[in-house]
Amino acid sequence: MNKFALATLKMSSHYRCFDEVVELLFCGINKIGYECIITDDFNLKNYQYIVFGANLLYHSNSILPEQVIIYNLEQIYPDSPWLKAGYIDYLLQYSVIDYSLQNIEKFLENKRPDSCGI
Repeated sequence: MNKFALATLKMSSHYRCFDEVVELLFCGINKIGYECIITDDFNLKNYQYIVFGANLLYHSNSILPEQVIIYNLEQIYPDSPWLKAGYIDYLLQYSVIDYSLQNIEKFLENKRPDSCGI
């Protein structure tokens, strides 16, 4: 898939904290020659979505599209306030990009063998 849609879930007042990472990824994807848009529309066809703020999904009954990569910017540690059961389910269900090698190691220690990798 050569088209990417960057989307931030706006379920809390601090969703703007993702803006600079979204802009950086947007510029990088376009620079290497792929089509990339920033959008709030989760109904676009033929786009690979990269979603920011998915840790807030446990507050709602939102369903992500099939073509999703979750961009995790939360620290993974025991009793993290951001790692609610619903978010962990999303991390196990979808592919994940993570900013931290420590997070990746911790996640891989606890993930199901049949889940998508990071």
